[in-house]
Amino acid sequence: MHKILSLIIPVYGVEKYIQEFVSSLIDQVNQEVELIVVDDGCLDSSIEIMKNVISKYPQNIQDCFIFLKQENQGQSAARNYGLTQAKGDFVGFLDPDDIVYPSYIDTLTKQMKLHPDVDVFHINALEIDEKSIKQRELVLVDTEGLIENDTFYIFELIKQDLWQPWFRFFSKKHIINLNFRSGILLEDKYLFSELYNNKIATIMNVNKYLIGYRVHSKSSLNNEKNLDKLILSAKEGVLKYGEYNDKNMSYVFLSYLNLYIGLVSKINIDQIRNKILELNSYYKKAKKINKIKLSEKIKFNFPVMYAKIRHIVRIILKV
Repeated sequence: MHKILSLIIPVYGVEKYIQEFVSSLIDQVNQEVELIVVDDGCLDSSIEIMKNVISKYPQNIQDCFIFLKQENQGQSAARNYGLTQAKGDFVGFLDPDDIVYPSYIDTLTKQMKLHPDVDVFHINALEIDEKSIKQRELVLVDTEGLIENDTFYIFELIKQDLWQPWFRFFSKKHIINLNFRSGILLEDKYLFSELYNNKIATIMNVNKYLIGYRVHSKSSLNNEKNLDKLILSAKEGVLKYGEYNDKNMSYVFLSYLNLYIGLVSKINIDQIRNKILELNSYYKKAKKINKIKLSEKIKFNFPVMYAKIRHIVRIILKV
């Protein structure tokens, strides 16, 4: 059967959450959707738990799941592998430590059939904790309807700095030949911001909260084991987008630079100065961008002091 939507799901080390994830999803599955599950060299029982839940459903539902396996190469490589197998008109991504809400698939496929020529669909999400309790709303969309992408819209979108892939569903023609860059984190922002700036013409905003985004201690941005890789990834973003002379991309650059300073503030205080000064010329560049916040101007004038103060405050507050 023709597939309207392909959902790519990289899986690694999520046995604590994956049963709730697949249970939130499977009762919505129909033959217009394919779910491409990429086992990224799992060492725990994540895949077995998922397959066990699926096995209790009729064969036509089981057949909507495609299981792929690779040696552990990380989330980006897993997404890239999934993209090579996607057959749907539109492609989206899910993380198996999150959940979806009851109308997720039905809402999306109905909209995609109504608007088959749209380049990308947007939704909203709720941030949830380890017990799936709502913490806050993550609002990418504040009005329902079709948007023609113009300079003002993309500028406002980039300023929102919400780049998680599960917010959006791309027409396959735009994403099938893209590659998430392996070996870095924050790869979504790295890839999507340029895509929006150059190729996206029409956007359908679906003003519904369809994803529960779980924040927990092992999330990539919260896991201390990832700190060095996060700092390197933020630095690469600064180096890439700091070379653009484009108003929209300048805000991607600012986002990476702010993130870099924040991440460096978490390392040993004796190392902060040298690490901050690695990007010294970029603070000067950032100060020249129009309409940056006063707090950012102060930060970029005194980045070492700012990072050290933030480090000390974090110790005092134990955060």
